[in-house]
Amino acid sequence: MPSRLPYAHRAFSCHLGRLIRSEGLVTIQSRGSECSSACALAFLGGVQRFAQSGSIGVHRSSFSDTRGISVDDAVSHIQRLTADIMAYISQMGADPALLQLALQYDSGDLRYLFPSEMAQFRVTTDSSSSADLAERPAVAEQLPATPPLASPLCRRAGAS
Repeated sequence: MPSRLPYAHRAFSCHLGRLIRSEGLVTIQSRGSECSSACALAFLGGVQRFAQSGSIGVHRSSFSDTRGISVDDAVSHIQRLTADIMAYISQMGADPALLQLALQYDSGDLRYLFPSEMAQFRVTTDSSSSADLAERPAVAEQLPATPPLASPLCRRAGAS
């Protein structure tokens, strides 16, 4: 499959999310570092997921270069991608309706989720995720002393 297709990035994100899940890791996302697009899919792999308001962004997939791709091939890839993402979201315990929201926004127009939406779509596993993460005892002990360089920040569940 050509690397210019969005499928490759999303497939890797889902693979990373499944690895996060298999290792029993917690995902934590602060507003200070961006987690959008493919990162948002990997974030869903956390056995516990904590995120601050506006820290998770979604949008629909796009092609960066459509030269040499027939309309039929493009439609086929997007349909496969959509089905795979819906299945992954469901497997991670989130609501596949999240994808419906994401499909409403162009890739250049990220849609950052409000706490109520994170709870509604089960992006976070704790309804109080909108609270300051550093003030929550269970999360505070897992936060690093310095901000992470990449997102999502993952820690093994129960580890300190």
